[in-house]
Amino acid sequence: MRHTIRTAMVGLGLLIASTTAVEAQLVNMPTRALPSSFGNPSSSVAAFYGRGLNDASGKQNAYGLAYARTGLGDRVNVGISGAMVDLDPDSKFTFGGNVGVDLLGGDASTQISLQGGVGYLSLADQVSTTNVPVGVAVRGRVEGGATLGWWFMPRLNYTRASVLGLTGSATDLGASAGLDVTTSSGFGVNAALDLLASDPDAVWLFGIGAHYVIG
Repeated sequence: MRHTIRTAMVGLGLLIASTTAVEAQLVNMPTRALPSSFGNPSSSVAAFYGRGLNDASGKQNAYGLAYARTGLGDRVNVGISGAMVDLDPDSKFTFGGNVGVDLLGGDASTQISLQGGVGYLSLADQVSTTNVPVGVAVRGRVEGGATLGWWFMPRLNYTRASVLGLTGSATDLGASAGLDVTTSSGFGVNAALDLLASDPDAVWLFGIGAHYVIG
């Protein structure tokens, strides 16, 4: 009997996780690849809007802020982020952090980096989810009057749900991609699309945002 109750509670936790699209690092936001320095270390701040596109995503709206720093020790990039998700009946806050290590030289026009992060959401007292995405990001850019950047990142997602002290987990494959345009003043806009091949239905997320690069 106790085993049956435990199984049911863990199943409930994973159901909550799947219906709030926590497979992304920040709930209801595409998992974005950290920027690379391309030989010019900088800081950047950004504001994002995210939304689920299909029934499996939950179709909630989310609004977030992020900060990133590139070129630490020449090849290390770090970021922190937070968002508010329009969940019924109350909005919830989700937080995350990530780190990336560039594998190619800093002045390469195309960069490959190993990236990982963690995101957290508390849905209620003793009900929470934690997500850990790990991926390989390929990022490139084309410079002109403004800089056009693109990136693609296949990843592995590990999601853990906790309900009243009972825990359950799931591991899925996913991928995200995006475009960004940055003017010479540092201001820019960006967009991202995210797909998670979760069971039983794939989750699609879309996000747009604005950013400012300092440095």
